Amino acid sequence: MLNTLPLFLAGAIVLASRLDVALFFTSGVSGQVLISLRIDGFGWFEIPMRSLTFERMLGAVLMIDGGLLIQRGSEGEGIP
Repeated sequence: MLNTLPLFLAGAIVLASRLDVALFFTSGVSGQVLISLRIDGFGWFEIPMRSLTFERMLGAVLMIDGGLLIQRGSEGEGIP
């Protein structure tokens, strides 16, 4: 099995300096939330299925909106 840790670290170093550290981590957590909703919805990995409720969907949308607000707040700040 390929060890992906060096690839992740290299990508994190490059992307965090380009995006902004806050946006980088918000994007990562948002992706994990979306994947977890998918896993719960289909019952993958022998996990009991949970339906996608309004509250769970709202939580995911607010995570994505938070990332967009972070990006919008740092648009004027460029990398020198």
